Amino acid sequence: MKDGVCKGRLETYRTNAIVYSTIFPWSVTIKDVARLAGVSTATASRVLNHDRRIAPETFKSVSEVIAASGYRRNTIARSLKTSRSHAVGFLTPEIANDFFIYIAEGVEERLQAEGYSLIICRLHPE
Repeated sequence: MKDGVCKGRLETYRTNAIVYSTIFPWSVTIKDVARLAGVSTATASRVLNHDRRIAPETFKSVSEVIAASGYRRNTIARSLKTSRSHAVGFLTPEIANDFFIYIAEGVEERLQAEGYSLIICRLHPE
């Protein structure tokens, strides 16, 4: 794809991005990214997964579209496809206790750095 064509599409998208993202902030899909970059959805997916088979210029143009469009992976769809939720449960006897919340915050910070999310649940005494 010629750089000017991609830039023209990006500028058009940026012009409409405010309205588009305000009305449908969740609806930028990998298909949209692929269409705007002029590549297949498989190529867009390979860029997202940092596949080495992608040419550097293709990687750059698709990455620009991803950044301009505000595309974010759908973690629920991804977890269904991969059978991995990337979520960790944290069980605590008390949610109101500052000690447990302090620990949970530290755990969550570390998990987020690794791409995981934290689910906090309170244990009910029997």
